[in-house]
Amino acid sequence: MKDPNDSIETTKFCVFTFFLFFYLWSYIKTLATDPGHIPLYWGFWAGDSAETWKRYCVICNIFKPDRTHHCSTCNVCVLNMDHHCPWLNSCIGFWNRKTFILMLIYLNGIVITFFVSFIMNYYLMVLSILEFLSTWESIHSFRGPNGKMEFAFQIALLFILFIMCVLSKFTWYHLKLIKENKTTIQNLSHNHMPYQCEFDLGFEHNFT
Repeated sequence: MKDPNDSIETTKFCVFTFFLFFYLWSYIKTLATDPGHIPLYWGFWAGDSAETWKRYCVICNIFKPDRTHHCSTCNVCVLNMDHHCPWLNSCIGFWNRKTFILMLIYLNGIVITFFVSFIMNYYLMVLSILEFLSTWESIHSFRGPNGKMEFAFQIALLFILFIMCVLSKFTWYHLKLIKENKTTIQNLSHNHMPYQCEFDLGFEHNFT
C-alpha cells in the first residue's frame, strides 16, 4: 500500500521546484536586462522653444526624462529608476522592474513552501517553542544531545519565520508602489507620505 506521506513529500518537492525554477529564471532575466537606457537625442524636439525646461545630466551629457536618475554606483542614468539593488548589484528601472517583482514573488513562494514543509515535519517542535517561551526555566530541558538538536531546529524555525515576514513586507511594499505607478525614489522624496502620482494610469494599466 502506498504511503500517503510519499504523495505529500512529492507535492512539496514539485511546488518547491516550480518556485525555484521561475525564481532563477526571473533572477537571471533581471540581471541580463538593461534597466533602462535613455534614447539617443532624447529631448531634442523640433519646435521646442529655448525656454523649455529639461533636466540634464552633466555626467552622462544627456537630457533626462521624468523619473530618470543618475545612479552613482552604476555611473549611468536609468530610465524610470526605482532603486539600486545591492543584492543584484544592478539598478531596477523601466525594463527590468517587472522581472524584479516576479523574482520577489517567486522567492516568497520558496520561503513559504520551505516554512510550511518545516512546520509539517517538526510541528512538535513548535509546541515546545511555546513551552520554552512560557517560562525561562524550560531552558534546562534542552540539556543533552537530543535537546540541543531540538533547540537548533527551533532557532532555525524562528529564523525562517523572520525571513518570511521581512521578505513578504518588502514585496508588499513594492506591489503597492506598482499599484499607484510610483517608484521607491519618488516615495522617499515624499517621506513615505500619501500623495497622488501624476503617472498613475489606474490599477489595471499600472500592472500591465
